[in-house]
Amino acid sequence: MVFASLPVGLQLLIRTDPNNPIVLLGKGTACRAFRIIGVMRLRILNTVISVPFRVLARAFRPQMVRSWFTLWGTAPVASWISAAEYFREGNFRSAAALYQAGLERHQRHPARAAATLDYAFCLNQLGERERAVAILGGLLTETEPPKEAFRLLASIHSAFGNHLEAWKTLRAASFRYSDDLGLKCEAIAAQCALPVSSSQFDLLQRQLAAARGRIPLESSSSIKCDFASAILELKHGDSEHGENLLSRVLATGDAPIEALLLRAERWILDGRHSPAREVLNRVLRSQPRDVRALTLLARSELSEGEGLDLALLACRESDYRNRDALAVLAACYHERFDPLGAELITARLRSLSTADAIDMGEITILQHQLESLRTSKLQNL
Repeated sequence: MVFASLPVGLQLLIRTDPNNPIVLLGKGTACRAFRIIGVMRLRILNTVISVPFRVLARAFRPQMVRSWFTLWGTAPVASWISAAEYFREGNFRSAAALYQAGLERHQRHPARAAATLDYAFCLNQLGERERAVAILGGLLTETEPPKEAFRLLASIHSAFGNHLEAWKTLRAASFRYSDDLGLKCEAIAAQCALPVSSSQFDLLQRQLAAARGRIPLESSSSIKCDFASAILELKHGDSEHGENLLSRVLATGDAPIEALLLRAERWILDGRHSPAREVLNRVLRSQPRDVRALTLLARSELSEGEGLDLALLACRESDYRNRDALAVLAACYHERFDPLGAELITARLRSLSTADAIDMGEITILQHQLESLRTSKLQNL
């Protein structure tokens, strides 16, 4: 009778996972501790992580338990549900620790791929992009990798300035999910960052026209198709037609961040720095680590002799391997009549053109050199 009187969600947890923390809570064994400290402490990889009770209380509502069981056919994983709460709050460090703990414990869980993707996203948000790439590489070898895993990996490659790998990643996704026309358009947009011959230009135009004919106008894929056409025309075709297409994409109010960055880039080329900075600052409020936005804003401020701090931040976020960010940083040093700083960055650019692999030790040395240079400059002011 006591068991039958418990909430349905707690009954399910007791049957499937009697050691689940929320089960212990339901049995009353942890109530005194919760009243005293107000948190549950989980031991994760020899580290104590504090999880506020309010997070668990929201995470383990009966409807949440039922939804989880309906979706995955299992009881909820405490660490992953708590991680998702932190994820939504923007606390990516706590979320990453909890995702990692759950992944190490649940090797064959049906929700493992989704948790792995969220873990990689957290690492990317924390600037740990190399770890995110390694994790995503493993995830893409799964039988049914999430589409968002391809998109996230492509965005990291773009942040590193490796547009070829970004395109290859999205192209592989478009082949695997051939019925997703929006993904096909994203792959075409990524290809536009690369050199395109006249024959390739014609082929891409035909592919976009074919996709547009199959995409409903009210679909979000329609915006992706128009954006791909806009960037294709602006980079390799009729720039006036491309501007019209880009304006149409932006007018929808649902334009991707890439469209905003492309608009800002065009305005900077035209010398319209004020509206470009307004757009870029808007992007950085939502994506403060976006390498391209930081680079473009630094390039805009370079016209007034500023932008060094932004360029340095863009280079750090890309592990000093994004050529555009490095070129802007070198220009900032030139603008400040700092030949040593400019030479350091120029040497880094030259090494990128010949290196097959990234030497992280070399990057660390470069960071120390630039920091020493910056410190000495400040002391001389």
